[in-house]
Amino acid sequence: MATLIAPSNHSPIEDAQALQHAFKGWGADNKAIVAILGHRNVHQRQQIRKAYEELFEEDLIKRLESEISGDFERAVYRWMLEPADRDAVLINVAIRNGSKNYHVVAEIASVLSAEELLA
Repeated sequence: MATLIAPSNHSPIEDAQALQHAFKGWGADNKAIVAILGHRNVHQRQQIRKAYEELFEEDLIKRLESEISGDFERAVYRWMLEPADRDAVLINVAIRNGSKNYHVVAEIASVLSAEELLA
């Protein structure tokens, strides 16, 4: 399994500004989005989301949804969520899916502690 070593000198404000720049022009700069969000841990991504909202008075997740699409949108959206929220989304999608992917529910339930499941 890959391990993320997030930079310790990261600036949420600079990252938020870089994301805003990635949204300029025709379509989004997907490589810039991955370069920023893909190299930050969940706590840092939450800081970026907060900084983006403070700087641009707009929710970063909503902006991402309007700029990107398809599997990339779903992946980035899930990156931005807190772990408990991400697990809830995955379970919801698995249950609502026509094929009823209960293996997703079983996998999440088997690796989380009771406290994490309750969250």
